[in-house]
Amino acid sequence: MIEVDDLIITVNSSKFGFCRKPPFFQKTSPAFFLEVPHFKINKGENVLLTGPSGSGKSFFVNTLLGLTQQHHLAGGARFYFQGKAMSYPQFRKIAEKEIGIIFQDSITSLHPYRTLEKQSTEPIPPDKFRSFNLCFDDLKDRFPRGLSGGQCQRLAALITLETSRSTIIFDEPVTDIDRISKGAVLEVIKKKFLESQDKTVLYITHRSQELDGVPYSKYMIDNGKICQK
Repeated sequence: MIEVDDLIITVNSSKFGFCRKPPFFQKTSPAFFLEVPHFKINKGENVLLTGPSGSGKSFFVNTLLGLTQQHHLAGGARFYFQGKAMSYPQFRKIAEKEIGIIFQDSITSLHPYRTLEKQSTEPIPPDKFRSFNLCFDDLKDRFPRGLSGGQCQRLAALITLETSRSTIIFDEPVTDIDRISKGAVLEVIKKKFLESQDKTVLYITHRSQELDGVPYSKYMIDNGKICQK
């Protein structure tokens, strides 16, 4: 469904990542670069992306979301969606409609000045909230700052599931929430997303055990390169 070949992401800023020997076509080394020889995620598939902090996971995610500026891409990158080859600007337009994300910081996934009831642009039936372990009547008038981290993540997951986006990215979704809430959030993610073939999922984490019990393919960032394991 989504495929990327021969991609190199470069960032000329000393505050990002680490330095590596530059590609053959560059005379000087950027402060950071990430090489993606081949990455593919099929329709309905779960893919795990792991790697140490600062290795470039967020840079790659931003590229899939269409947020990376063209001048940061090098290496003759090729992008495909549903088997069709396209330029990055073309891929960016598709990503805006087809790819959703739930961030590590659950608050950033929600509108800070809208109550729970008004977070979605379209009404969500109260029974849908119950299926995500959220009590609609008790929480409908609260703003995100009045919810726990686990409640925010479950709400973000619910809103994302209700959208028409075919691919969902989970960017370390349980890193910043307490242990009790973490279990509840993982249960919802597994049941509603990872165990269903209705959505294509890219799950990013340092801890692969979060996906125990569900099938997935694995990619890892090692020394500035994404490779399949």
